[in-house]
Amino acid sequence: VTFDETLRLPRLRNGREVLERIHYIQEHDIVFRRNAERGEIWADKRRAGSNEKFQLIQLSDGQVALKGSIGYLATKKRGGRAVYAKSNDLGPLERWTLISNADGTVSLRADGSDHLLYAMSGSASLCDAIRPDIASDEKFHTVRHDDGTVSLKTAKKGLFVSVHSSVSSRDPVN
Repeated sequence: VTFDETLRLPRLRNGREVLERIHYIQEHDIVFRRNAERGEIWADKRRAGSNEKFQLIQLSDGQVALKGSIGYLATKKRGGRAVYAKSNDLGPLERWTLISNADGTVSLRADGSDHLLYAMSGSASLCDAIRPDIASDEKFHTVRHDDGTVSLKTAKKGLFVSVHSSVSSRDPVN
């Protein structure tokens, strides 16, 4: 279940009620989030459609670029920020180092930084590039499609990385 941030919760009277509410939210996989911006990258889909497919482009310097449905996967200011895919220009912010992990997963490091593509554990999550070390939230399975594209699937929750193509709430159901 996903709720928009405009949802109003009743005022809780004490710490026990707060803990009970948190436990309920976690047990029922409820996600509170704001509306997504066009081009934002989320890990929130159970199936790979057109917005979950990327052209994996091998660059001459050994790095890669990933072109999504509306642009290249890019960081803001070489990592440490949200990740978007809305630029059609291939510059330094759209370059990634593809790391093959021992467990068969991959990780993506933003060009010129120590920041890795990161999808927070949980149901739907906004992706960013903020962490320097590879842990489970920085690992992805690559899924190859017949049309030559690839999808990134989170190693921990099995959700596909998706380019948000319009301004509206994200629905993690499909």
